[in-house]
Amino acid sequence: MASTEMSSDLGSETLEYRRQLVRETKSEKILIDLALNDEFWEIRREATSKLKNPKILEEIALKDEYWQVRFEAVGKITNQDFLAKIVKSDEQVWVCKEALGNLTNPDLLCEIILDKDLDLSVRMKAIDQLKQLEVLSSLRPKVDWDLQQAIMKRMRSLQGY
Repeated sequence: MASTEMSSDLGSETLEYRRQLVRETKSEKILIDLALNDEFWEIRREATSKLKNPKILEEIALKDEYWQVRFEAVGKITNQDFLAKIVKSDEQVWVCKEALGNLTNPDLLCEIILDKDLDLSVRMKAIDQLKQLEVLSSLRPKVDWDLQQAIMKRMRSLQGY
């Protein structure tokens, strides 16, 4: 079957060979090459799922044309400022919500909640990420009715109600 060695020309390899290569290789260099350069988004997504390099993951999160690949990358990123940037700039709600999953900085979460240009579901997910009752309480008078209700629900949840 296919070996985990890679030809210098990815384009000449069959799709099945590249799939197997992603599954079997331990080489970060090969995974990076596939994640950044493969013509097929599913190969890029699968290779991205195995990457650990934060700079490469950030590059993928910013530049890949397919939201599924960006989604995979942001799920592995921990840089708080970068995640907030993705939430504020990516046009795909699923990518924004995945980025929020790793966002814990209360100041950045507050910025997102207060940003009326963002999708309501993204702002509500940001409320679910907050764990500080005093921060939630301070946000309540600054947002509209739907978000006030979400804040109250989150506060009750944190208090065990």
